[in-house]
Amino acid sequence: MAQYQVGYSLLKGWGCNCEENKGLDWLRRAAQAGQPDAEVTLAMYALKGSPDEERSRQARLWLEQAAASGSHDGKLYLSALLATAPEPQGGDPRRALTLLDEVFRGVKDDPTAFEIRAAAQASTGRFKEALQSEHRAIEMARRLKWDVTPLNERLAHYMANQPWRGSLLDF
Repeated sequence: MAQYQVGYSLLKGWGCNCEENKGLDWLRRAAQAGQPDAEVTLAMYALKGSPDEERSRQARLWLEQAAASGSHDGKLYLSALLATAPEPQGGDPRRALTLLDEVFRGVKDDPTAFEIRAAAQASTGRFKEALQSEHRAIEMARRLKWDVTPLNERLAHYMANQPWRGSLLDF
């Protein structure tokens, strides 16, 4: 945990100067020791911007490790990746739904869960269910005063019976 805290502080400049390379080094040490928050942070860092295939692969490996250790965030972010990636590139919408059910068991008021669920449903060709999930996400997001523009873009895909591909990790 200490390695993670030092790494994250250096990466963000919390209580110190921001030193990205040193921060990443400490985060890698923590992740290699099995610290799930470090694994998730490294995955999110790898997915910043427009990641290439290698960075996407590395992010998925970190998230797989975090999810295997029971990390809530690891399961959530992994489910978002699995829901939106094409199957030849590692997408697995059925597994995304399983992980999502583990993370959001009993939670009925988070738009994020419905966004991921809609993407996974559309990826399996269940567009009617995807529309229902996306509408529910939009309702909740409006109540929370979120910008619903990206949600409406995804809704348009589902209305056209098309899966949506991209990053859900920017919500």
